[in-house]
Amino acid sequence: TTDAVPFSPLKREDPRRIIAFVVDDLGLSAESMSQVRKQLRKFVTEQLQPNDLIAVIRTGAELGALQQFTNDSRLLSRAVERLRWNICSRAGVTVLPRFISDRYETDPEFNCGGSYGGTMNAMRSTLDALAQLPGRKSMVVLSDSMPIEDQTITFDGFVSRFPARNYSFMLQKIAEKAIRSSVVIYS
Repeated sequence: TTDAVPFSPLKREDPRRIIAFVVDDLGLSAESMSQVRKQLRKFVTEQLQPNDLIAVIRTGAELGALQQFTNDSRLLSRAVERLRWNICSRAGVTVLPRFISDRYETDPEFNCGGSYGGTMNAMRSTLDALAQLPGRKSMVVLSDSMPIEDQTITFDGFVSRFPARNYSFMLQKIAEKAIRSSVVIYS
């Protein structure tokens, strides 16, 4: 577009916003992903300021968070357009919760595994990258399904054979890391 904010080198002393948008494609429904893309497009076209450092980070992708921070609206727009619903998403196609059947948990074709861990790792890596930047920072986590605790799931008399996990401890560690790094987390 012709209204694109041109890329400009930043000086350390310039006031700026530093924002990491963590798009939890491992926890977003297909329905929500389209809304996330729409809102991030709007942010890039209408609210991006020349001194901002912004990153769009997917939880289901390779992490190199520090290299992704930029004030170039063209790069950010490209990152937003690449956002897609992840078939490994624990949220499914719609926002409504899905039932997990025996086939889903035992058939590798239907079970990507590790999606909670991927979300946690992406948040930790993003915080590590933000810690290296000066000043106050924000991490915006966009998700339909933030892991707090895995429940034992029943479906027509079937009880999951997988043990329940408590993710609140990991989330507490992420919150502590954010405090030490001067990062405010929004969800």
